[in-house]
Amino acid sequence: MLRQYAWVRPEKGFWKDMDDNDCKSHYKKLFGTDDEIHPGLIYFGEIPNMPGHGIFYSSKTKQMICGLHIEDYEEVPEDDC
Repeated sequence: MLRQYAWVRPEKGFWKDMDDNDCKSHYKKLFGTDDEIHPGLIYFGEIPNMPGHGIFYSSKTKQMICGLHIEDYEEVPEDDC
């Protein structure tokens, strides 16, 4: 369970199973690659009428992003921030 306003990042190996190159390219713009993932998103909370989907803010692109699957992300440990 993600805490509201926590820095989050995709879980390790998040895009290795993706088949869609456009989707993979989009996520790499937000986060980099597995070797250079940075805490790029702040989790704002779950969308009430879309369980399992969240609202995030990207510090890299300066955009709000809605509808990402919450289970694909993990909180960044305080030592990594």
